Amino acid sequence: MTTPPESAPAYSTQLAGSLSTLMNLWWSPAFHAGMVSAAGEDVGVTEARLLWELGSLGVARPGELAARVGIGAPSITKAIGKLRSRGLVTQQTTDDDRLLSDQAAEGKRVTQRLYDVGDTLV
Repeated sequence: MTTPPESAPAYSTQLAGSLSTLMNLWWSPAFHAGMVSAAGEDVGVTEARLLWELGSLGVARPGELAARVGIGAPSITKAIGKLRSRGLVTQQTTDDDRLLSDQAAEGKRVTQRLYDVGDTLV
């Protein structure tokens, strides 16, 4: 482990520093990959992130999911397609022709497993 130099910027409270450390860990790609692997579910990190988002949002448009996860339209289309083919999400068109994504029962089970692994790791 590296030690920052004495002149390095620092938070004024230990709580803020600890929360920053936790957030950096929680959002790191390696941590996400480890959580997905520990869950033992056959989904990739991007698909797991979409399930996490749908778990908190309930129903969302693909564009909203793409923005929340930080990926483009082609990637969201591909990821949702993978999840749909496995029966983890469903999609429906609304009266105003907006496509909405929602979790299927199996998707909710997988998402809960991902949440459970997160709880254990925290």
